[in-house]
Amino acid sequence: MERKQITALPTDEWCILHAIRISKNAYNGPYEIFGDILYERKLSEYINAQQKQQATASPSFLTSPPHMYDEFDELIEKTVKATYPNAQYSQKLIIFDVQKEDLSIKLRRPKQEVCFYYVPNIDFSDACNLEGKTFIRYRLSMNIYADWSNADMFKNEGFFKSYELSKQEMMEKIMNDTKYVNL
Repeated sequence: MERKQITALPTDEWCILHAIRISKNAYNGPYEIFGDILYERKLSEYINAQQKQQATASPSFLTSPPHMYDEFDELIEKTVKATYPNAQYSQKLIIFDVQKEDLSIKLRRPKQEVCFYYVPNIDFSDACNLEGKTFIRYRLSMNIYADWSNADMFKNEGFFKSYELSKQEMMEKIMNDTKYVNL
């Protein structure tokens, strides 16, 4: 038995761990291989200006935690669910050292890189109006951590989503304004 004192992390290290659990059938058997797409975002990204000051001063603001899901998180979740409709999304607030230690144990599992691609849906019936326009393709890298030693099941995994060209400004804002930590 090991006793450990719980210590709060400095407030600038508080974060939200996002996890999307997916599964696929094994190559050589009737069982499923599970994997988790994990990424972190700083808690400060979800806190409005008033709450930021309170959060920096004291952890007492956690009696009413901030909304911890935004357009970026929704985009990632929907992109995964387009390929894996049964994917399960969850999140966890990390503010203590023992939570960080638990996470580091999870990160020792076998992993594979996964890429998210976002490209505009170009309607070629409107080709005359597209001449000279610019568009942006986005690529995000994350990792899938497998529950089994065979993480190769997730090798070359990729997620693709198209967006309407009219929503490019919104996509640009989401992609440029969001910071995440690829675990």
